Amino acid sequence: MKSEDKHSRILRCRFYNGEKEFPEKKFVSFTSENSGSFWYYEQLWVQRMYKGNWDMEIEEMTQAGIFSEFDESSTPKSLIALLYNRWRHWGGAYSEAEEFVKWMFATYEIMRTNYERRYEQRKKKLTAMCRYYNGEQENPFEGTKDQMKWYYESCWVEQLSTSYENAKIFRHEIGNKFDDIAEKYQVPRSLIGLFLNRYEHWCCMGEVNIDYFREWVIRDYLKIKE
Repeated sequence: MKSEDKHSRILRCRFYNGEKEFPEKKFVSFTSENSGSFWYYEQLWVQRMYKGNWDMEIEEMTQAGIFSEFDESSTPKSLIALLYNRWRHWGGAYSEAEEFVKWMFATYEIMRTNYERRYEQRKKKLTAMCRYYNGEQENPFEGTKDQMKWYYESCWVEQLSTSYENAKIFRHEIGNKFDDIAEKYQVPRSLIGLFLNRYEHWCCMGEVNIDYFREWVIRDYLKIKE
């Protein structure tokens, strides 16, 4: 299995996060007694995925007619089908399929995915690096000259919270031209790169005057008078 494929599947899980053994202490405050089983079946799903498919389990659940009850963008169809198969195996076969839906939302879907937890952790960390954006839903600088600074900081937080690979794209914009500013004023290089990209888009039809942009960063963005 390719490492990126395994990693992407682990991000879709809610209990298994690549551990070799079930981290019992991690779920000590979780009320469901099924956390160990969920961890095991997610591990099975991650590791078995590349060896074959889950056609039998998916067909079994298709016949039950309850796939539409779940958001497949959050929990993959094959993982839902595996859990349904195990639910039936351990006694659910004697219940209506709708009982599985209730059980899933009461014991499994209430947990955030690894991706959702990672996103929230990154967003909190990145937001703390901003000077204008502070996690607001609406721009508090609307109608002022700082409104676009808030907007592009919010874009930067969103893009990097989703994937740090986006930071490489933004850093590529500047190379090492602004290392001094990044280090002296603690401004992330990728954020400077995003601003340079937008500066080129809105202010320059041709080659960018780096000195003008540098002055904009210091005086207009950082609001420092040198």
